[in-house]
Amino acid sequence: MISMWALLASSLLVATPSFNVNGDARLAGGYISHPSAVEPAGGGEGDKRFVEMRVRVDPEIHFSSSLTLHVSADIASNIHYGSTGFNSTGDSVNFYLRRAYIKWRTPVGLLEIGRMPNHWGLGVFVNSGDGYDTPFGIKRYGDTADRIVFATKPLGPESHLIVAIGYDKVSEERIINPQDDADDWLAVLFYKTRTVETGTYAVVRVQNSTRTKLFIPDFFARVHLPGEAVGLNTLRFLRFETEAVVIMGSTQAAPSVNDGLIKRDAFMVGAAGRFSAGVGNWEGTVEVGFASGDANPGGGKLTAFTFNPDYNVGILMFEETLAYLTAHTAERVLANTASSPEIKLFNTRGGVTNAIYVNPRVVWNALSGRLCIKGGLLYAYAPVEMVDPYTSLILSGGSATTFDGSPAGRNYGYEVDLAVRWNIAKGWWVEGEGGLFFPGDLFGENPEAVSGVNFYAVLEF
Repeated sequence: MISMWALLASSLLVATPSFNVNGDARLAGGYISHPSAVEPAGGGEGDKRFVEMRVRVDPEIHFSSSLTLHVSADIASNIHYGSTGFNSTGDSVNFYLRRAYIKWRTPVGLLEIGRMPNHWGLGVFVNSGDGYDTPFGIKRYGDTADRIVFATKPLGPESHLIVAIGYDKVSEERIINPQDDADDWLAVLFYKTRTVETGTYAVVRVQNSTRTKLFIPDFFARVHLPGEAVGLNTLRFLRFETEAVVIMGSTQAAPSVNDGLIKRDAFMVGAAGRFSAGVGNWEGTVEVGFASGDANPGGGKLTAFTFNPDYNVGILMFEETLAYLTAHTAERVLANTASSPEIKLFNTRGGVTNAIYVNPRVVWNALSGRLCIKGGLLYAYAPVEMVDPYTSLILSGGSATTFDGSPAGRNYGYEVDLAVRWNIAKGWWVEGEGGLFFPGDLFGENPEAVSGVNFYAVLEF
């Protein structure tokens, strides 16, 4: 052990540090219609019109080839102009130090210590919120953990098997009381080759203040095959990706009405899978997903799983309309009952919940990659009725009703999306996207169509 710390000291004292900065600056804006037919009982805030900006810098200091300090900060974060009633990321700040952590590559493995991004697999459960790889929309949140983790290759440096163990102090989370930190004990088993990636990220979560004890296994797999590998020279690639998560255990830190201090059992399931193929300038993807629901928001077993809000599915259905309605539900329950603050977790913030969905998409790249046109169709159906706690338990005396007070439904409806991106130069692009959403009875009785457009101007450096 002494020799390892001596090695660290030598890395700091002998080497001449090098410095580089990555990051991005972006401007986003849009308009989302909000017809009265999908307003929650009690009224809403009207259509969403907004412009927002953000500047993020990610400097790195390389003390040696084995020791690096990573920092991420928002110089201007979440600066909004206009209404933000659908899906706001929070208050604007002029400076926010998001992350700061050290990576030390030792002779026996990689050690990371500090406040760092938290991401696994497709990002269904934990999602760093970094990058611009979503089919539609942009990432606005990002999971962060105060973590110490050690990863190694137990079968030798040339092997494909990676094992990691670590400890997190989680301060930003969506399934526990956000006012108190939780302790995560994690273990990762990961296998990676040129064409195959697969593994499991397992977490034991404890939060004493809310009597929380959860076990969360998260399985991920990706297979990427070049066209020639399957004997089809006209095919650029075939790719299959999947992630499946189970949350099981017990907690009293969960959204409920009037019984927020009661310990409740939990069993929640979420999964997504994608099959993609590339031919010439075309790429096609069929994505399917599942998130368990909860038809008894007033109490009982916790069964509703919500995707990470940075795992974007479509433009309007989950990202805007459902996020808007669930946020208003949480606010109204708090204003009219003695519910605990955990009811705020009913707000999906744009994540998929209580849904079985299918989302085929197609991408066309033209003009040597400068022009990219994307299209998608989204359809979703709820495995259980979407029961709104406010209208059901407060306005209707326990009847199963949805957001507008009508009988609870299960059909989300369908959505058509289109986006056009122009790559001006390396790392510099603009994009416009639009969607038309035809809500089903899950949102109320005879809901009208919802439409929206967004634009993005991004400079990555």
